[in-house]
Amino acid sequence: MGGLGMEVFTIEKDQYWRETAAQPSYPFLVGRIATFFKGSLIWTVDQYSLMYECDPSLLPDHASMTCFVRFSLEDESFSIMTGPPWFEGGDYLESRLAKLNGELAVHRLVPNYESAEIWMCNDAESNNPPRWEQRHVFNFRAFVRLIATFDDEIVYQDGSSYLWRQTHQGNNFLVCMTNLKYRNPDMGTLVEYSWGTIEDFDVIFFIPTLVQI
Repeated sequence: MGGLGMEVFTIEKDQYWRETAAQPSYPFLVGRIATFFKGSLIWTVDQYSLMYECDPSLLPDHASMTCFVRFSLEDESFSIMTGPPWFEGGDYLESRLAKLNGELAVHRLVPNYESAEIWMCNDAESNNPPRWEQRHVFNFRAFVRLIATFDDEIVYQDGSSYLWRQTHQGNNFLVCMTNLKYRNPDMGTLVEYSWGTIEDFDVIFFIPTLVQI
């Protein structure tokens, strides 16, 4: 466990990156963006970490499997969270957290991969084990990553470059991100992405901050 650590940088307070006094409880999945939820950053625990191969006793039993690590931005402390009852084994590799309508959500692809279930939790910030409930089902055969909610619509990412929205009437295609353009500040014009430079797209829900950087 001595190999785990966390460094933070507080805007308009710190002069350099510093290590937190507390260490993460478990290793996170590499390459996953943390989910911000009610003052905390939440990561998915990497249950297949090499750390467990060195000492299997560190991995909890499935009955009380630790699924997420929560980092409080207020006091820089770490705590652990359990996931839905199905969240064990390899399922967690295909599931991602998101904040939907003020609640924490995670999706699950059913065994035949013909639909995706949306499980939600509204008490994730308490010290008690969170209570997860299945709220929605997508009849959609694809990799799904939840992005955000707008009124009664759920926006999600399918595969690497497609955005969709789910409503009570079904799902509707929004955009193929490989067709997007970006503004080149040097040229002052819109430029298309080149296939040779595209590796993947990762969409996040963004709210402008009042903090000037």
